[in-house]
Amino acid sequence: MKITTIKIGLLLMALILTGCKEQAQDIGSSHYFNCAEHNNAISCWGYNVTEGLVTGDLKFTSLLSKKTFTDPQLSVGGYHYCVLDEGEVQCFLNNEHQQTEVPPLSNPYEIASGGSYSCALDDSGLVCWGKTPYLDDLPESLENPRNLVAGLGHICLIDDNGTQCGGFSWTGDGSVNPPESFSSPTILTSSPLSLYTCGFQDRWLCWGGGYTYELPEELAGADTTVPGYLQACSITDGSVSCWGDGSFGPLKADVPDNITNPIKVSVGNLQACTIADEGVVCWGDNLDSDSPIIKPPFYL
Repeated sequence: MKITTIKIGLLLMALILTGCKEQAQDIGSSHYFNCAEHNNAISCWGYNVTEGLVTGDLKFTSLLSKKTFTDPQLSVGGYHYCVLDEGEVQCFLNNEHQQTEVPPLSNPYEIASGGSYSCALDDSGLVCWGKTPYLDDLPESLENPRNLVAGLGHICLIDDNGTQCGGFSWTGDGSVNPPESFSSPTILTSSPLSLYTCGFQDRWLCWGGGYTYELPEELAGADTTVPGYLQACSITDGSVSCWGDGSFGPLKADVPDNITNPIKVSVGNLQACTIADEGVVCWGDNLDSDSPIIKPPFYL
């Protein structure tokens, strides 16, 4: 009888804890893994990119990394991630291109990570490390730079003169800068594997690779839009919608029905994730509910 009582008590406690778990604050997705900020800790799950990309033996790790901070700002790159916390930037996981070797920074206040590199805004301006893209298109002097975002091979930011972008177009036939008519967006987004940047200036618009993409009319005023490699996901009217090239990635799987009040969305190569009332929910290309990329730790 005592054993039965203990088992029931533990079950009730587990149900209570699950129902009362605190919502994650941020989410990021990459090629082989996702990371989320939860209670000032950064948890990552997916494949062992630190050793696996070197040995060619990628294996699933249910908890790839978990580190606790004071007030972290998360930035997920192609095969690494970085955290800005208490004026210090640290980067973790794969270091094939020295992307986790952070140079000296002076009071950094924003970070963004791309394919195999990361950048920070600090008192000196813009500082990048790793396999940094060609950034000579950027002005030598930036005035009050902010809203730094990074894609596969480009970065964009906003300063007092408008939107500034640098890097290269993977198609080789276009600028990474927005159209002249869209030079003053108030919000920028990108992701570490994306060829594109998206911005909001009365409506959402995405550009890159020599192309400009108007969002579907029903998503033009979305709360947020985040581009992936050849697709993007938006949050609007309390729901998540994904659009773009549907030949692979999150568009090959329907957005789950059990998503209530999503607040953030991230897009990787094969998967997308959102933070909602249900916790962290992920879905993707040919990935079932037990897939390592889309099955977050239980506490998320």
